[in-house]
Amino acid sequence: MAVRGAASRSGLSPIRAAAGSRCGVGGRRTRAPGGARLESPPHSGAPHSPRFVFRDMQPDSRQHALITLERLARSQPAAIPGGFAGALRALDPVRCEPAQSRGVVGRPAATDAWNWHRDALLALVGAPSDEGSRARTAYHSAWLLDMLNARRRADAIRLSIIIPVFNRARLVVEAIASALAQTHRDIEVIVVDDGSTDGLARAVTPYANRIRVIRQENHGVAHARNRGIRAASGHYLCFLDSDNLLDPDAAARWLDGFRAVPDADLCYAPPRQEITGGGHGGNWKAADGGEDCPTVNLLRAVSIDYPCPMIGVCFARWIVLRAGGFDERLAQGEDTWLWFRLGLLGAKAVGLERPMNERRIVEGSLSGNLSFVHKSEGFIYALALLALVERPQYWDLVPNVLRQLDSYDRWRWLSTSAEARVDALRKKLLEGVEDSCRRHDVATPKKDALRLALSGALAQVRSRDPELYSGGAFLDRLDASVLRYPVGAYAGGTAE
Repeated sequence: MAVRGAASRSGLSPIRAAAGSRCGVGGRRTRAPGGARLESPPHSGAPHSPRFVFRDMQPDSRQHALITLERLARSQPAAIPGGFAGALRALDPVRCEPAQSRGVVGRPAATDAWNWHRDALLALVGAPSDEGSRARTAYHSAWLLDMLNARRRADAIRLSIIIPVFNRARLVVEAIASALAQTHRDIEVIVVDDGSTDGLARAVTPYANRIRVIRQENHGVAHARNRGIRAASGHYLCFLDSDNLLDPDAAARWLDGFRAVPDADLCYAPPRQEITGGGHGGNWKAADGGEDCPTVNLLRAVSIDYPCPMIGVCFARWIVLRAGGFDERLAQGEDTWLWFRLGLLGAKAVGLERPMNERRIVEGSLSGNLSFVHKSEGFIYALALLALVERPQYWDLVPNVLRQLDSYDRWRWLSTSAEARVDALRKKLLEGVEDSCRRHDVATPKKDALRLALSGALAQVRSRDPELYSGGAFLDRLDASVLRYPVGAYAGGTAE
């Protein structure tokens, strides 16, 4: 759904081609760089109405936010305190950013869906214009416009279904068919062909008019998913592997979850599981809570166990962009690492109780290679351990991660000669951090001292035992992905 087009059809001031450098408020026709002209609605009559300078009037986060705010002010004046002009006067008159918290996007408390999306959009008017901000603006705008026009509820929110595939021509057509069979109408299906050589192009030809196919050289599943994320136009993302199937009502149920919990960033349901070529199937455990749509502490959930396969999850596109997408340096475990990074951002998850979608583990796939999965998951939990150790506010989760590492064959993903040192470090961390986290009244200086001690121990291990980090490759990934990973100012997470 194009916010700009929808706004124009609804009687908004037209945006025409023009040249100029400045825009203002107060009922005047205004001009801006980039060939855009905006007619602002009259202000409330207050004398000396301030002028607002916009550095970029292309369809970025500022313009989309203002378009939607203008529509709200015209159709439901009481929805915005002080009307459209009042909302503008709350902004810095020079840089069009909130004077109280310039450059920081706030996360208002979720009272109801309308207020949540409205307040989030107001906060975005002053946000730096980047891909994540633009995606989030479109996201909140779509929900507000959807609520303004109930007749469009069935198809106002777009879901992009991304299918990465490599040499699975026979299976992927079944996955595509399940994606196109959704009862929710506004979907797009993006197939990313990751260098297939088995006639995939011919196999998907019957769907050519209903899907988008992106072809690239073989770079791995993380790269293919990221390519789909960049190409997607939906407000939500679903990642469908070529050997999995969506239930017809999957998209509709996910969106019902987001309607029930408007400030949720992702919604998941445990999939049904089928293993072909031997083994046993079964269902992933349902979400805790015993009712539909319980909210979940994502970081705590992933520290205890892998929360849900990608087939069962629907993400707000903007939060995936904010997290940086999938780590393309990982051949396996990229989804687990994304879970951890979303948790560190404070992403809010909502779980659906009833299982949906079919997860098929095919013989010969990476998912079916348990030895490879255990090694890669052990590596990811080691990254997570060091990420948590560097963040004292999450120390209560460290014992969970240590127990996960123990379950992955006692750190066998590392070189044999390093196991003794790793085990010793693990025990020291377990004794120190678990003891600290059991007591919630630990004084801050003591916590800081423990943090310094743990950081020093890690630094010593890095310098004295480079073999521990597989010739430096582990350390390179660690420095790039964890210790320098910005927690940011996203509400729910804590900036350091």
